[in-house]
Amino acid sequence: MGFNKCFLPKINMLEDELNRIGLMNFVNRYKKYDSVIGETDSMRFFDSKIKQYHDLTSQLNDIVNRHNVKDSGDGRVPS
Repeated sequence: MGFNKCFLPKINMLEDELNRIGLMNFVNRYKKYDSVIGETDSMRFFDSKIKQYHDLTSQLNDIVNRHNVKDSGDGRVPS
């Protein structure tokens, strides 16, 4: 089993890729690697998009969980 690393392109290429394929596909493309390396600007941009993705998925999970509690029919009062 090998160690898969990816060298991030320059930030302008990352921004173009993100705009072209969307946040979810962008994150999924890079999360398969064991290591991601690159120039400082590219790494900061990449890290910010990973954080944005995790924040959005967390918010979505919270919404789904609140909806499931409301519709559970078990008599619990949603918070």
